[in-house]
Amino acid sequence: MNCKHLAFAFPALLIGTAMSMSARAEGTADDKAAQAALDARMKQAYDSGQLRDRQNAGKTTDADAKARAKAQAAADKAEAIGNMKQNLDSIKELWQKEEDAWKKSEDAMKNNHPENADYKDVGFFAQSVSMATVTGAEDLADQARNRLQDLEDMAKKKLDEAADAEIKQDFAGEAGILLFVIEQLAITKSADIAQKRFTSLRSKPEVAAYEMLKKAQDFEAVPNITEAVRVYEDLATNPRFEHSIPALQAKRKLDTLNADDQTRAKLKNELDAKAAKEAPQMFSTAKNYVANNMPKDAIAKLEQIMQKFPNTTYAEEAKKMIDTLK
Repeated sequence: MNCKHLAFAFPALLIGTAMSMSARAEGTADDKAAQAALDARMKQAYDSGQLRDRQNAGKTTDADAKARAKAQAAADKAEAIGNMKQNLDSIKELWQKEEDAWKKSEDAMKNNHPENADYKDVGFFAQSVSMATVTGAEDLADQARNRLQDLEDMAKKKLDEAADAEIKQDFAGEAGILLFVIEQLAITKSADIAQKRFTSLRSKPEVAAYEMLKKAQDFEAVPNITEAVRVYEDLATNPRFEHSIPALQAKRKLDTLNADDQTRAKLKNELDAKAAKEAPQMFSTAKNYVANNMPKDAIAKLEQIMQKFPNTTYAEEAKKMIDTLK
């Protein structure tokens, strides 16, 4: 700001000050408060102008530096408080999700539906909250660490149940318990023990059958009915699993699926879609075999089409092609 500007601004400031003094003498309490705020803003504007002039002239003072540092410190403090509040709100939100997952899981176990449990999410959210260091989250962090210990205690109890099942030679039951620990309580130290014990169990037919049953159930839950039925059929017809509980369950599930019109329609739609995606390439391979005078290989590929996509136009076309090659 040059001297001309200062010469203009200073009388204006004096006039404004005189006017504000007159208003204070005659106005109400609200008027006085409003005028005080106006005075403060005018003083701040004047001080800022003076500071800019000194900065432009390269003559800032120690007081200017302290004022800037004080203003920056206040801004930093306000930002830190805002961030802390935001982080604390996030921690509270995570803990609420943990509590919801815990209630859902406990209800599922009480109703004998462990497949509906959600202890995996409980562990994830509890671990996140347990590491919180933001001010105000200390109690939540303690609760989260206690919850993680609850999960560890549950996993140890499940390992004891698995050991009891092994003593009774209920290998399928043992496998189911170990899988629960591996999948639902993966965050615990006991999950590593469960994984090792389950690996050693897989050589037993009962356990391998249970694993296939679980795989089929997972496909059905997607839902991918085509793959679910395929695994159920493999389990139900494999001589190795004959008379096993999982094989019996697979047979019953197949009967249920085949008796449902809606499921049959969905199965056919999935099969047709899969055939449309894969069968053309298989036909191309078979035709290449024919072109290279390899009829046996061509027939083998065409038979794969018939087995993989029964009751489809691709299966019918494959059969006609086989008839011409024989």
